[in-house]
Amino acid sequence: MQDILCCPVTKLGLKAMTDEQLNQVNRRILSNELRHRDGTSVQRPLTQALESEDGRFAYIIEDGIAMLLAAFAIVLNPGSEDQPGQDQLREEKQVVKDWYDQFGWQTGEGGLCLDALAFGDLRPVSKEYGHKTQLRPLKYLQQGGKYILDVASGAIPQPEYLQYSEAFEKRICIDLSFVALQQARKKLGSRGIYILGDITNLPLRDDVCDAVMSLHTIYHVPEDEQSSALRELYRVLKPGGTALVIYNWGDNSPLMRMARIPLNKNCLAVFHFLQRLFGLREKKPEPDQPALPPRPARNLYFHAHDYKWFEAELGKYCRFDLVCWRSVDQSFLVYYIRPAFFGETFLRLIYWWESAFPRVAARMGKFPMFIIKKAGPGTSAGPVSMDVTSRTRPVESVQI
Repeated sequence: MQDILCCPVTKLGLKAMTDEQLNQVNRRILSNELRHRDGTSVQRPLTQALESEDGRFAYIIEDGIAMLLAAFAIVLNPGSEDQPGQDQLREEKQVVKDWYDQFGWQTGEGGLCLDALAFGDLRPVSKEYGHKTQLRPLKYLQQGGKYILDVASGAIPQPEYLQYSEAFEKRICIDLSFVALQQARKKLGSRGIYILGDITNLPLRDDVCDAVMSLHTIYHVPEDEQSSALRELYRVLKPGGTALVIYNWGDNSPLMRMARIPLNKNCLAVFHFLQRLFGLREKKPEPDQPALPPRPARNLYFHAHDYKWFEAELGKYCRFDLVCWRSVDQSFLVYYIRPAFFGETFLRLIYWWESAFPRVAARMGKFPMFIIKKAGPGTSAGPVSMDVTSRTRPVESVQI
């Protein structure tokens, strides 16, 4: 593990601390001498830890999870630039961390994470569509290799997600949530490497991952740091490797904006009036989604950039393609997909359209999947973006 890690503060390599080093540090901890970089005191002695190559910082390993947030660095030999209270999580990131620690990665009905229950459609009518779309990333991960990086892996909430790393020796799971990493470790065991870390400051060396994926993560990163997150994914990717980013267009999805028109209060009022006028009997609603406990008071942070922003940002340093992961969201599924009205057939038609016209569906629908290639040896690394309406493809774009 040490050959791929770096200190999130100094960017130097990390090495395991010896028993003698641990004993020395623990004596200082018991004397209340040591502080984390965020200014908090170190609460208990260490059993395992990593040390930066320059000896300035130590990082705890707890329950097999390396705590590599810059704020958690234990300052062993402070420099003039080390001041108490540095590198604290931004408020937006703390909101996301708290939301998932307190709610998202808790276990709910059927042993599923509350995140999956809150944002998924678990009705039988949607099961086939959900399964097939969850498997779409596999097409771009079959090359295999030593390391696949799963940034903001969470608890690996969907069973299909486990298949993404089958062709790789190790899956590096990085997340802000310790709870998530504990659950991921139960599912992956020794095939995983578990790191508490920040997507905008990955504690990994350059060019170490054969593949990288960030699923439903970037839009929870602060608006002004999403570009840093994308650059970090690209930095740790090996030349010739592939990175996948599944994003959420939010209100920038034309298809979902059109789908919401019949659901506004004026349209619904007209519909209910016509029902009463013609004496149409209202059908009993289908059973609701599983009941969920109360969500945290602070809403999960979300910001969606549009396609032009991605084209400008990624076009500066890499080649990319854009395909559809899923064109419809949970609200669409719940309101429009009904077993009594050929719901499964309608979803098969949607899946066919997404597969036949992946770029158009990616631009119009809700969830695009960016396929980012890093130039290999002897290949031009010039920035090339791709307009999905064009019939031409860049040299490195993935074949669909």
